[in-house]
Formats: sequence, C-alpha cells, structure tokens
Amino acid sequence: MFRCLDCDWSSTAVPQPDHRGVTERAISHHVETGHELTATTTRGRSPTDADRAQEASQPAE
Repeated sequence: MFRCLDCDWSSTAVPQPDHRGVTERAISHHVETGHELTATTTRGRSPTDADRAQEASQPAE
C-alpha cells in the first residue's frame, strides 16, 4: 500500500485487484502530481526490516 506525503491520497482509497494495480496507481499519482509517496503495510505504518524480510521470503505469484 502507498500513501502520499503531500496530500490525503492513498492507494487504498479504491480497491485494486492485485498489488501491481496498487503500485501502478501510486506511480501514476506521483508522475501526475510530483508528490512524494511512502509505502505502508496494511496496518497503516511504514514497513520494518522484519516486514521486508517476510515479504522477500514469500514466493512470487
């Protein structure tokens, strides 16, 4: 999930079918507005090293 640091935009505002849709939507927001984005977990906080390690250990779909 992504959230904008410059406005109230969030990739969770409109449900997406998969993570690629969420990422593409975040990139589009950044390109269109020039706003900075941050990645968050589904719990609404920035990912920790443990979150990243867990995600990296999961097989890609």
